Amino acid sequence: MFLCILHDAKKITITLLVSFTLLIACKDASKTNGDSENNIDAAENFIRAALDGKFKDAMNYMLADSANIHSLDENCSLVKKNSSNSKEVL
Repeated sequence: MFLCILHDAKKITITLLVSFTLLIACKDASKTNGDSENNIDAAENFIRAALDGKFKDAMNYMLADSANIHSLDENCSLVKKNSSNSKEVL
């Protein structure tokens, strides 16, 4: 009898731990669409978009002045040039 209760308690404990772990591991839905709640989120989204080569998306997260737009355009051109050069090598 005691072993049966102990076995059920282990099942419940394991189920609760797995459920809690999955709940913590799930991402916040507001973060998946790229919304920025503060400056740090905006910087993170800008960097992620730039690293992914999504320069039009990255432009939405930066101050749109002539120097920033020029720098972003130059980087976009370099990435396109490097990606076409790497395709030629392959």
